Amino acid sequence: MKRLVTAEEIRNMYFSNARELYLPEGAIITPGARDLIYAFNIKVIYGEPPGAGCGCAPSSKDQASSEIVTKVVESVMSGRSEEDKKRVVAAVLEKLNGGESR
Repeated sequence: MKRLVTAEEIRNMYFSNARELYLPEGAIITPGARDLIYAFNIKVIYGEPPGAGCGCAPSSKDQASSEIVTKVVESVMSGRSEEDKKRVVAAVLEKLNGGESR
């Protein structure tokens, strides 16, 4: 099955300070996702991320945590600026990761 990349996924990446997107060949990127990739200056790399298979690459659990935090912040901070939301998401994710920045 081909991998589908959506605008929501790109927003979540941006809020979690990820700036590289590793994709398998043949992945499908929606037009909205492509616009955000360009706007957020995210680098798309086709192939395996460095350290894949060794436990060094971010896990799907990390991605799920990022998505949950982003949704909670969006819900709690409705009406606030995107920049404020981005700062809160980054701070929460840093705390969840033991204080280390990604």
